[in-house]
Amino acid sequence: MGSALPVIIIGVMGHRDVDEAHIASAAQSIHDLLHELQEITCGRARLIAASALAAGADQLFAREALSHGLDVIVPLPMMREEYRSTLADPHAVAVFDTLARQAQCFYVADWKEAPPLRTDLPAADAPYRRLGDVLDSTCAVLVAVWDGTFTGAVGGTGDTVARRLARDRPPAPIFWIPVSRRSGSHTRGSTNSRPGFIGAGPVPGELSQVAAADVHRMLRRACDNADSPADDESLKALRTRMGRAADLTHWLLRSDSRSV
Repeated sequence: MGSALPVIIIGVMGHRDVDEAHIASAAQSIHDLLHELQEITCGRARLIAASALAAGADQLFAREALSHGLDVIVPLPMMREEYRSTLADPHAVAVFDTLARQAQCFYVADWKEAPPLRTDLPAADAPYRRLGDVLDSTCAVLVAVWDGTFTGAVGGTGDTVARRLARDRPPAPIFWIPVSRRSGSHTRGSTNSRPGFIGAGPVPGELSQVAAADVHRMLRRACDNADSPADDESLKALRTRMGRAADLTHWLLRSDSRSV
């Protein structure tokens, strides 16, 4: 995983119960995005994928990342065996084990830059909130395979997306792949029905489209250390995340004992 190039982590969050009807299209969207990012950062940065390998979106993303030849890191919200027990479905556990053998797993609490566990949150939610915070703080690009609904569930995809949108103006890149869940939810409004980069809409809780070309330009400038007064805040947010990504990957390299 060592490299003198800047590090860009592309991380994923999403539903564990993606509707089967959307699996193929979601996989194609992930494939296209990773190919696109490899092209625009070629020679500029080292791309690393981050996925917690939960059922559904996480495992789908990790498979595509490995097929693109990317290193995959697996930030776990709790120790490995405890986390495996939350996957429930034996098939999901088997896929987790297969993918984990091709990746580097680590417990997020072991990283010195990870935020402390929130004691004001329900014990079942706090580890996932911390996982979302680690992904947000280290991922230059966050991929959300999600129905677009902000349910208020702590540590969920909507929670992490909402906080990322609110934290930076404009926010660091979020690539939304709209999917429905097997439980019957539907993706939000037709104007946001296609995969693409998103930002906060004019109305709280709404999303707006962001031109891919603008995101590509920002990523190139961040990698090349090229300044642009018009993009100063965006570049600052991206470079901060890339700095944390470099710290995380250097920490992982220092000892094989980081794996769990």
